[in-house]
Amino acid sequence: MSKLKILLLFSCFSNIFSNYTLSQELDSAYLENLVKKHLEQQLTTPEQGELNIEVRKLDPRISISPCSQPLTVSSPKKFNPRNINVQISCNTKKAWRLFVTAKVTTVIPVVVAKQYIAKGSQLSIDNITIDKQVAAKIRGEFYSQTKNVIGVKATKSISKGKIINRMNICLVCKGEQVIINASATNFNIQTSGIALSNGIQGQTISVKNSRSGRVIQAKIKTAKQVEINL
Repeated sequence: MSKLKILLLFSCFSNIFSNYTLSQELDSAYLENLVKKHLEQQLTTPEQGELNIEVRKLDPRISISPCSQPLTVSSPKKFNPRNINVQISCNTKKAWRLFVTAKVTTVIPVVVAKQYIAKGSQLSIDNITIDKQVAAKIRGEFYSQTKNVIGVKATKSISKGKIINRMNICLVCKGEQVIINASATNFNIQTSGIALSNGIQGQTISVKNSRSGRVIQAKIKTAKQVEINL
């Protein structure tokens, strides 16, 4: 066989293989994966959380032509995460573009009740756990680590799976007796008081001084202690 025939046969097989590869690369699964990778690069993953990207399946009736150049993928800077239209373009003489819709959900870890927790019960590793939930559906202040709420009490009954937040717990609870630490540069005074509201560590609550009857604002330090700076 002559060198010319071999060259022509090689060229023929190369074209067939090239066309086959392009048709395989530009199927719907390839384009959907291309959109997902693009969004993963464009979006910021929340700390301790994750992004769930759902790409809507392309209509099987759509005919996708091969493209001799790398495809261009773009998305709007401002968008509704429930419905992102990502554009895929082939910028050649036989140019075409296609819009693929995707939905992005941000999921974050939150502390929830592992089981039913009765009012007044203390939270422990036995009755709370971490669950990943959709950020957009979470209301109020939540906790992402169990260590932040271990030892606090439930101010109301908490059903299984419900998120633990400031509204249903207290480290110092209303009516409880506490130690008031009043400190200055050179001295520290301790006295007793009664908490007039619920609160957690670091929160400021109203406390009534048991000796003077005076109501002060104090910051919660531990389960039985609050502090003020003179």
